[in-house]
Amino acid sequence: MKGVKFYDKDTEKDIVLHPDGVFIFIGLKPNVDIVKDLVACDEGGFIITKTNMMTSTPGLFAAGDCRSGSTKQAAAAAGEGAAVALMVRDYLKKK
Repeated sequence: MKGVKFYDKDTEKDIVLHPDGVFIFIGLKPNVDIVKDLVACDEGGFIITKTNMMTSTPGLFAAGDCRSGSTKQAAAAAGEGAAVALMVRDYLKKK
């Protein structure tokens, strides 16, 4: 990568930055079609969960970027995945 070029509307000039790296942001539309008829979602289409990550459908959990209130960060999503695994185990023990 040689640089990242921006247009500054205030100065009406191009700005070129030379960062060491770049993260590409691809949007905030959650991919929840597979469960959209099974769970409650917020106005943005993200899955609403309880504090234990369970959705409105008992036994169905959500973690990561598809979850309402998530930080939309890879590291947080990985942590939520691990937490959900524990929540599923606890849920199944009670059954």
